[in-house]
Amino acid sequence: MIEFRQRRHRAWLVLSALALLLVALGTPAFGKRPALALAHGDPAPGLRGTQPDDSYFDLQYKSKATVVNFWATWCEPCRGEMAKLDELYRRRAADGLQIVGVHAGHVEKSVLGEFLRAVPVTYPIVVPEARYLDEWGGVAVLPLTFLMDGEGKILRRYIGATPEQIAGLVADVEAALAGTELGPVIIPDKPFVATDD
Repeated sequence: MIEFRQRRHRAWLVLSALALLLVALGTPAFGKRPALALAHGDPAPGLRGTQPDDSYFDLQYKSKATVVNFWATWCEPCRGEMAKLDELYRRRAADGLQIVGVHAGHVEKSVLGEFLRAVPVTYPIVVPEARYLDEWGGVAVLPLTFLMDGEGKILRRYIGATPEQIAGLVADVEAALAGTELGPVIIPDKPFVATDD
């Protein structure tokens, strides 16, 4: 009976140690970041994938400011945000602004093409290699947008696309291009509301 208890106790200790190891491997100290953990000052991850014309895309942080916008064809708030981002891109690309739209998840090429005909944008659209979504923190909420400086350091993360949030993003991009401080973080009353303006 004592031997059975000792074996059971050892088995429990081994299972506990394995559970602790699995938890430890999932923490930032071991390189894996929890969803939405990328924050101000962190180096932005890389991004590679395919564009709608089947050309290869590899993000380079060579601009004064870079916006990476995660979206999906089924995401209604993404439509309004993409239109506003395209206006900003057309106006400020020559001044050192880079914007990249990243489809979060698998999408059929025909569905992507249909969406982009309905919501045309002039900035690059990318369907990333799967591992990059994890590197950007898991992309659990859409739309999700990051603003980076010219060195690829994250200046701010934006979750949702209310008119106030989009206005804040535009103001922050203008500040980043001018080399001035960003404005206050916009926390809307009703997050994730689709924009109609």
